Amino acid sequence: PPSETDMPEGPSFPVCSTFVQELFQAQYRSSLTCPHCQKQSNTFDPFLCISLPIPLPHTRPLYVTVVYQGKCSHCMRIGVAVPLSGTVARLREAVSMETKIPTDQIVLTEMYYDGFHRSFCDTDDLETVHESDCIFAFETPEIFRPEGILSQR
Repeated sequence: PPSETDMPEGPSFPVCSTFVQELFQAQYRSSLTCPHCQKQSNTFDPFLCISLPIPLPHTRPLYVTVVYQGKCSHCMRIGVAVPLSGTVARLREAVSMETKIPTDQIVLTEMYYDGFHRSFCDTDDLETVHESDCIFAFETPEIFRPEGILSQR
């Protein structure tokens, strides 16, 4: 009769396995030998080996309160995704995309209960804007451009 050391690497996998098991399942062989009788015991434990990279975030959320202009001006709080690094111009573009307000009609400020703390220009570093800041986007009236009137004639 064959000895245990001549046995194959381990028991075969069940016939009703999935393609994931076929691709990623393997067996861990554990061997133990008795010091008195030299008998060897082998156990085989199946395991799945799937290594997947965890993607790093490229954006972060910022919440902005949009104040619309007009007779019945109203406010709306929106969330936008901005890059981890960049300039405030990207925040202005994200607010514009979400609200359909042209970028040249948006004034971005940080405001608290006691008033305005700072306003942002497009070249400001986006890393200076924190998720806990109270950011407001004010819609301004359309800029009057005399050259636009001349071109319409």
